Amino acid sequence: MRNLFASLALIATLLAAMPLAAQMAPAPVQGAPESLDTTPAQDLDCLIWASFSLGNVGAEGDPAVVTSLSIAVAWFSGLYEGKTGMRVNEPLRARGASLSAEQVAALGPPCVARMQQFSARLSTFGQ
Repeated sequence: MRNLFASLALIATLLAAMPLAAQMAPAPVQGAPESLDTTPAQDLDCLIWASFSLGNVGAEGDPAVVTSLSIAVAWFSGLYEGKTGMRVNEPLRARGASLSAEQVAALGPPCVARMQQFSARLSTFGQ
């Protein structure tokens, strides 16, 4: 159980340290919906944004940003697949192909806010 708490604390620390808002998107939207209150389409959009941002940072980017965005990709994928019961691959391809780089960047603020909320929830886990 201690390993679980240590892992969650590490993830929370990495998420809290993520400079995503500064590097990938404008300031997050205050009052963004909690992840359980979002639609699969919103989760898919955040997955597209996180994937696009991760691709822009590249493997040589700031390790904290790469780790944070990798966690975001996994998290938003899991949210989408959990809510729909479907694999995300085809919807990701179809929706991603329909968006311009500017449209993807505009998806960022609520996604950053959701990641910050997730980080805050994890940071209090086990306290």
